[in-house]
Amino acid sequence: MTNTIFQNIQRTGAIHDVPVSSEVRVPLTSHAPVVRCGQSVASGERIADALCAGIGDAVASVGGEVTYVDSRFICIRSGPQSSSVEPINLEELAGDALRDALRRAGMDVVGLEHAPLLIVNGCEPEPGVLVGGELLEEHRKVLEKGLELAKKVVTPNRWVLAVDQGRRAELADCEIVDVAATYPNGLDPLVIKAVTGKENPDGVAVIGVHRLYQLGRIAETGLPATDTLLTIEGRNYKVRIGTSIASVLEAAGVAAHDGDRVVVGGPMRGEAAMNVMQGVDKDAYGLFVIPAGTYEPVSDAPCVECGDCVRVCPSRIDPCMLSSYAEFRMFGLAEKNFVEACMECGLCGYVCRARRPLLQYIRLAKREIEHARECAVAAALEGGLA
Repeated sequence: MTNTIFQNIQRTGAIHDVPVSSEVRVPLTSHAPVVRCGQSVASGERIADALCAGIGDAVASVGGEVTYVDSRFICIRSGPQSSSVEPINLEELAGDALRDALRRAGMDVVGLEHAPLLIVNGCEPEPGVLVGGELLEEHRKVLEKGLELAKKVVTPNRWVLAVDQGRRAELADCEIVDVAATYPNGLDPLVIKAVTGKENPDGVAVIGVHRLYQLGRIAETGLPATDTLLTIEGRNYKVRIGTSIASVLEAAGVAAHDGDRVVVGGPMRGEAAMNVMQGVDKDAYGLFVIPAGTYEPVSDAPCVECGDCVRVCPSRIDPCMLSSYAEFRMFGLAEKNFVEACMECGLCGYVCRARRPLLQYIRLAKREIEHARECAVAAALEGGLA
């Protein structure tokens, strides 16, 4: 899988620091704010509680004053810190206590349950993203500290580093497994298959090097990770979480013009930014400006039943049918036809002749199904209490 826009991108130089901006907007997904406007916060201080198991709490990436709070983000004006965050002594913690401490430090621990096999996914997740290689080459010590912490959480019997074929990399005493460097082979489900030879086996935990780096930073300092790493036009940048896209692009010397699309993440799986004042999320690993007219716009045009999306789907499901179920809110049928097996690679939308937003429809169906389950659990709990 290649793309003419991204196939010639090569890594240039080390990781560059984006200056701390005067204001950050820390994104919230499934969080409940615990701060109010006018409150002073310290860098690393908890500002919102996670509402879903395994999701890390939201923490302030800068010290200063809270100026705006809603369900989507918390805005903080950078300034003097009124206090400092107490470092966590992680060496004395293990098991669930360690998981809880990491969640309070803003770290997502989804997928890091007890398992006999721990896989470090060192493959680049999408075309044009170069953070993984940079971390493996230049920040090995931090990754190894993160690996030791991950091993305390997962308690595996075996740990493996999966890397793109042709890349020379190593971590501590990790076994090395080469993965064909063709998209979407770097996605977790396909990396698991490459390592184990099985699809969706039990007893496997996976962590990407991007998250492993954040874990290593927490292990080094005992403080929450307040940065993320992004690839922008072949250069890698370290960015404070919540820094506006406009500030990041300005620091990188990249311009976004009217009609261009700014994609947070990668070109295949990323999401278009609502506006350039949107804050960068902790899980973002790339920022791409797609010039106007590069691709024909997507639309709700009817499926032409060419079958191209079915032929390229690595999950062997029917994206055209599942997207139609989602379009007409038939989420029960989408669930029965294995929509949750989708690994969200984006290949279906890439090859769609009708330019339908297949990946977006499938993501909608998955979120609605999960929301329905959460509501059913809440209703059952209320009924039991009554």
